[in-house]
Amino acid sequence: MIQDAHASTIQKLMPSYTPSPINTDNVELPPEITALSERLAESIHDVWALERIAQGWKHGPKRDDALKEHPCLVPYDALSESEKVFDRKTASASLKSVLALGYEIKRKPAVIEPGEQRDLTAWQQALEAEAGKANKDGARGWTFDMDDGPEIASLPPGGMNVAREVLRELQDRVFPVWQAEDATALQKQARHARIAAFAIWPGILAVVCAILQLSFHHFGQAWRGVAEMFLMLEFALVMAAVAAVLIGLLSNVHHGWLAHRQRAERLRGLKFRALSWPELWCDFERWKTRLAHEVGELRAVTTKAAHHWAQDSDTVHPELPEVPACVVPEADLKALSALYRVKRLEFQHHYFGRQSVNADRSSWVVNTKLGLVLFFLSVVFVLMHAGHHYLHEAPAGGAAQGHGLPLFDVVTISLAALLPVIGFGFRAWLAAFEAPRSRNLYRAKALALEDYMKRSEEAAGDVGQALAHIAQGEHFFINEHREWCRLQMEAEWFV
Repeated sequence: MIQDAHASTIQKLMPSYTPSPINTDNVELPPEITALSERLAESIHDVWALERIAQGWKHGPKRDDALKEHPCLVPYDALSESEKVFDRKTASASLKSVLALGYEIKRKPAVIEPGEQRDLTAWQQALEAEAGKANKDGARGWTFDMDDGPEIASLPPGGMNVAREVLRELQDRVFPVWQAEDATALQKQARHARIAAFAIWPGILAVVCAILQLSFHHFGQAWRGVAEMFLMLEFALVMAAVAAVLIGLLSNVHHGWLAHRQRAERLRGLKFRALSWPELWCDFERWKTRLAHEVGELRAVTTKAAHHWAQDSDTVHPELPEVPACVVPEADLKALSALYRVKRLEFQHHYFGRQSVNADRSSWVVNTKLGLVLFFLSVVFVLMHAGHHYLHEAPAGGAAQGHGLPLFDVVTISLAALLPVIGFGFRAWLAAFEAPRSRNLYRAKALALEDYMKRSEEAAGDVGQALAHIAQGEHFFINEHREWCRLQMEAEWFV
């Protein structure tokens, strides 16, 4: 009764109260401030929690004022989305009010000390020297972009600790899994090449033997032994070709190497994409958890899932990361930006150029127009046969012993049949790996990277630009690999 009377008295004495917050209807938070808003919401929750704990409250299944228990006395991440709404609204309203009053919210620029700059410059020079060795003489030529052991060792003691911890985690978590997948992919790819060779060339040679066996059969009784030899050889070659095809189908060799290659390349992309995650700077434990989770998902990708992934439509725009709502050490940011530029962009550019040259060498059949030349020669032999037939309808002594076909006709017809078969063999081998199209793809990707590399250093000094630059780069690479997977799936030996 006394409390009710007291509340009634206060209500009579107080004037009517109408809340009138600052008008923020026309204020929109820019992207970098939106990230700050979430961080501020978390801080608001922590301030409330500290005050409650100081008053003797503890966590409980439901709110109990008598026992001082509250279900929201948990870390911000453990709250449900509905429970985060109040903190988010408070944070957003506070930030909008500051902007509505005419103030600006700017990130305090990080300061890099002269000693840190010297260490950073020395480390970048060592990194570029290692890249030069990898590109020139093949030292670390295959693992340079994934193996960070030497780069970790060359970091200055006591400096760039964020970069050191990041590289150590990537080295321990991603590199071993990538190494295993890459080695398996290379092993199965070589096996696929051998099986394709044993399927294509014995098959082509079997056709050649069949034509030669028929030709020698027309040379008379003296050549019957040679004809029988080509018949037996034809049978053996056909059996070898059939066995190679069956082994390839039963062992799923093409599907197998392509799935392992995809897992290896997506792990490579994960390593560098992880450098753009804001958690790296604001919550390293969460970053490690996310990295471990994504590595586990990629290890579990099946061959069927790999094929579905390759056939998915490319996304036009990458998902850009939020600007970290915490202090980002400039030396560490520039170190990781340099790592991305040298180990990812420049090294991949060199790889595309090298693969383009290799694919061009493998495309010599197309470059020399060998198929067209052999076809033209076969037509020439057909014309020679036809001309000889009409000019010499009854050649004296021109027929092979015991047969009606002249020797000249046998030779010209045999060559006219053999040359296209040989040309088809070369085309089939080329189609098994899509070398000409791979060459063009590698050339286009190398050219596309050149402009991107020029803009890489410009973005290194700004947090938002640097992280967005990495995210955009990995978007480019992941779509490039998806396109390459589809190209391989379109190869004639992919079934």
